[in-house]
Amino acid sequence: MPQLHESKQTGERRFCKWCNGFKPDRCHHCRVCKSCILRMDHHCPWIANCVGFRNHKYFFLLVFYALLTCGFIIWTMSASLYAVLFVEETPPMHRFLLVFGMTLTCIMTVLLFFFFVFHVRLMLVATTTIEFCEKRQKYPSKNAIGMPNYSQGLCKNLQAVLGPQPLLWLLPVSPPQGDGLTFLLSKKTSPPQPIGFLPGSDSAAAVPLPSLVPAEPEHYGLDERLLATEPERVAYTTNEPPVPTEDLNAPEVTGEKAAAA
Repeated sequence: MPQLHESKQTGERRFCKWCNGFKPDRCHHCRVCKSCILRMDHHCPWIANCVGFRNHKYFFLLVFYALLTCGFIIWTMSASLYAVLFVEETPPMHRFLLVFGMTLTCIMTVLLFFFFVFHVRLMLVATTTIEFCEKRQKYPSKNAIGMPNYSQGLCKNLQAVLGPQPLLWLLPVSPPQGDGLTFLLSKKTSPPQPIGFLPGSDSAAAVPLPSLVPAEPEHYGLDERLLATEPERVAYTTNEPPVPTEDLNAPEVTGEKAAAA
């Protein structure tokens, strides 16, 4: 069985109660698609489908092509709009349609530009939208122990989304290699420091930390201990109800935040 890097807070494997199966790393359940998506990025309502391991490249190219198309429309429409506003006399409806079309195209260009830049940044650091939104909340510190880092360098991060052939990166062919089940961790990920040594030092030259000697318990009975501090509660100690404890083995609720991303 491949080594997994993500688990529940109890240390157990992540389990999907809707699909009734264990989830591999970076896999999330989508309530809209009603299935678990490998390396799920987000659910996109514009394509009525989830963006995951198999179609991440095609979604990225869709945003890229749409941005180029908006830029081409602005470039070719600028001359006509200038002529209508400052040179020629045209019907009001014709002028309104040109102005409306240019305004709508500019708005879409700005939105697509920031959306494209955001996904380029995620691709360069080997992070999905869900990991960016959820795991940063669980691990605020970038170097926090336990935060999976799947970055393998600039070139391999690009190949993980756009495919192994650089000449085909901007074409909807040559999808990325792999099964979407296992992912390598970054070599820069620092392993947990062993207990008893100072962090940031080698094991051979490490200075052992002083062991903590537990204090000797005081030999007081229950009534004697309370009598020394709060004598008025001695009579009611045996009648106090037990404090409820939290059940750590409760089933994990998964997929809600993944589908809302």
